[in-house]
Amino acid sequence: LTGSVSTSSKAEAAGPEEAQGINSIIADGEKEAQGGRWNRATQLFLEACSKDPSNVVALHDLAVAYAHTNKLAEAADCESKALALNESYVPAHVELAWILGKQKKLSEAREHLNRALVLDPENKVAKKNLEALNLERQGKTPPSNRMTEIVKGFEEAVGEPLQQSSE
Repeated sequence: LTGSVSTSSKAEAAGPEEAQGINSIIADGEKEAQGGRWNRATQLFLEACSKDPSNVVALHDLAVAYAHTNKLAEAADCESKALALNESYVPAHVELAWILGKQKKLSEAREHLNRALVLDPENKVAKKNLEALNLERQGKTPPSNRMTEIVKGFEEAVGEPLQQSSE
């Protein structure tokens, strides 16, 4: 998850108190997610999105929570909405690529990873994921191991394992 990064949103336009309240909800959701409590995290991110549908971080975090509960269509929809609001939001490109990879939409996944790397050439997660996708395309990684490689790349890049839902 990305932390409560300030983004241009409806709540910020309404006032600092409203934006702070939404950022607090997002922070609570991120704590739940870090503990692997994805259903509770999802509820909090949904609350933040309902209060401010234009909050890119809330949409991205909701997508991550959906992905961890295997709601891939919902996750892809949230990331697409986040990118429609801010097409240069790198975490949304990286997560959407992961989701598309799980859905076997490899060329679309590759496109989003390439976009992420144009925006942030040093992004370790995007580099590792793109490398895994390219290995498969070259026939060097069996298809059954592709997502394992992507997850391994993610874990190596962020320095911690992906947590499974404890709910």
